[in-house]
Order: sequence, then structure tokens, then C-alpha cells
Amino acid sequence: MKTILVMTDLAEGKENVLHYAVQLASQLQAVMVLTYVEEGVQVDREAVMHQLDALSVKLREWAPKTMPKPLIKCRVEDGDFNATVKELITELKVDLVIMGATDGKNHTGYLFGNKVRAMVEHITYPLLLIPEQVHFQPIKNILYVSDVRYMKINVINELIALARPLGSHVAVLHVSTEGLPDMDDKMVRTLFVETISHYVKNQLPSLYNSNKKEAESTIDRLTAGGKEGILAIDHRKYHFFNHLFTDNPSENAQIYKHLPLLLIPI
Repeated sequence: MKTILVMTDLAEGKENVLHYAVQLASQLQAVMVLTYVEEGVQVDREAVMHQLDALSVKLREWAPKTMPKPLIKCRVEDGDFNATVKELITELKVDLVIMGATDGKNHTGYLFGNKVRAMVEHITYPLLLIPEQVHFQPIKNILYVSDVRYMKINVINELIALARPLGSHVAVLHVSTEGLPDMDDKMVRTLFVETISHYVKNQLPSLYNSNKKEAESTIDRLTAGGKEGILAIDHRKYHFFNHLFTDNPSENAQIYKHLPLLLIPI
């Protein structure tokens, strides 16, 4: 990843998002583009740019002491938030978008707010969501959850490539798609070996299995409640996670408010 787009509204209490962005930019040696979008309300662009410049200086001091300081660029844009993000992705050849995920207090039942749900609806790029309840932790593990029958080899290889400079490990968790039967551990491992492992480059990820009923508790355990890892999911491909962005999340969906979520387009 060479370019990371970081969306900020300059509000207080968003340091968790910025900590993740700085760590990733430093360890991946990527350019970090700190961006504020003026949407609907006019602001003093010069004052906002001054705030972003001051913030970028602060963020460089947050970088890991053993890593080169990241190059941080600042942008102030105006227009529709989603459309602006898409334009910037094309213009800057962005590899990853990072943004905070506020609580869905505006509508009962939703896990996350309107802006996140709108972004997720038409995602065409990797998107790292940092829920507001997440406290920054160095990324030790990346847990990719999918159905082994639909897992994407290129996604696994991309996650391994992302994990390597972070000093992280990739693990894969099989959970059966709705409508398909659960499989026992032996069958999951056999399918993984026959269809995926031969094509995985370099480090072979750890493999786990869970039935649908226990999936959330397994995810919580493997990521140590968000303290050790991030959760990577196929966007809209793997239906187990569709409920995260609807008004009918699962009973145990609160765990996702405490995990960094990496959404990967298919």
C-alpha cells in the first residue's frame, strides 16, 4: 500500500483513528493524506487547512520511534462526502481508506451512523473502519472470516502482504454461509488444503472453524476482544456480516463496536 486516505472531521476524541493511520502509514511506508470534507456547511478553508497542518505535525510525533516518519499531506475538499472520497481515490490512486465509525445513535437498531453505512453500501476499495469505542492497539493479528467454499485466494495473499511489514500474523476463520450446512473441522481443513493453501504465497495462515451460532464468541476470542487484531471481511459477498449495516444486527453484534473492521471489496 502506497497511499492511505484518512478522513477526519477534526472533532475531539478521534485520536484512535489517527493512531491506527499513523502506525499503518509508518510501517507500510505509505503516504498519508489527511482529508477534511466540507459538506453542506461553509467553513473557513484557510483555518481548516491550518488545523490539518498542525495535526500532521502532531501525528508525525506519534509514529513508532523505530520507523521513518510518514509523509503526511493535507486536503480540504467540499461536496458530497461519498462522491468526494471516490474522486480522491481515483486522483491519488488510494490503496486504503481509513475513517472512524460513530455509533448509530441516530437510528435505533443500527450499529453505525449514516455516513459509514452510506460509504459501505457502494464500497469499491479497502476500507478500514475504527469504531469510536476502539482503543488503539498495535496490530498483532488479522483475522479473515469467510466461508471456505467462497474464500478468495487473492484476498488472503493481500492480507499476508499487509501483515508482513506490520509484524502481524494472518488467521482464517471458516463460518458457513446462511443456508449452507456447518462443516466439521476435518472437512474444513480438507477443503482449505485442496482449494486454497497451494495458491497462498509465503506464510500459510492459521485455520479455524466455527458454527454460525458461536461465530461471534470465536471472533471475539481470536482477536482478544479487539486488543490484538483486526477483523477482515468480504464486503456483501459473505452474508454472515450483512446485518452489521442494517437496522437488524445480530444479538451479539456489540462485539463489532470494539474491533477495527477491514472491509474488502470483491
